[in-house]
Amino acid sequence: MIHLLLQSPRWDEASMTRAKQAYRAHYSSLGKSLERATLNNALTAMVGKSCCFLDPVPEELDAVTLEGAAQVLMAQLVSNNLEVNVVGDFDQKELDDTILKL
Repeated sequence: MIHLLLQSPRWDEASMTRAKQAYRAHYSSLGKSLERATLNNALTAMVGKSCCFLDPVPEELDAVTLEGAAQVLMAQLVSNNLEVNVVGDFDQKELDDTILKL
């Protein structure tokens, strides 16, 4: 999957819309859960309004574009320092050959 993402990424507007809807639902349920509200308040007290640790607010979600999200994601994925974990039955030589092609 990483190979496909790095070699021929496909960005889908419908997927972006679904992801935004999921984040909006998650955000709207913050006040309904004592545990999640407490966690959100504790994180805010520790890190301030850092977007790295807190859930995005609806205004931030509205500002995200498909092109912007794609640029940010691709800037973070660099193949020269990528860690890959493999679990299951596999042929060691075949796996080494495949991973070294990335």
